[in-house]
Amino acid sequence: MAVTLALTAAQQNMAISGFVQLEKGEQSKDIEIQLFNEYDQVIDRSISTEDGFYLLPILNKDNYVLRVQGGQTQDLTFSPAQVPISLKGKTDKQVEDLLSNSYDFVFKGYNLKVSSAPQV
Repeated sequence: MAVTLALTAAQQNMAISGFVQLEKGEQSKDIEIQLFNEYDQVIDRSISTEDGFYLLPILNKDNYVLRVQGGQTQDLTFSPAQVPISLKGKTDKQVEDLLSNSYDFVFKGYNLKVSSAPQV
């Protein structure tokens, strides 16, 4: 008994991609982009390349959120901080259109942690 699985073009090559952009002259490698499901669970991760490119495969037409982690020290902030991507209930053409976008994250600054000494 043979089973044939027919996938549409959109289902065969579903992936989310984009770039992480740092300040001019800085390499964007080693920035982690995380893909969350609608229950806020991490379902995949990608590390950006030197030019900032990342790619995350999508297995189902579902609702997702992309989030960028601020580098190895977690002290970088990006805009946007996260991107919701809703594929649930969409036609193949709509999914193809959504996934053809580049979902980019742009460096905005550093998180500063300030601690004060106790007053005497």
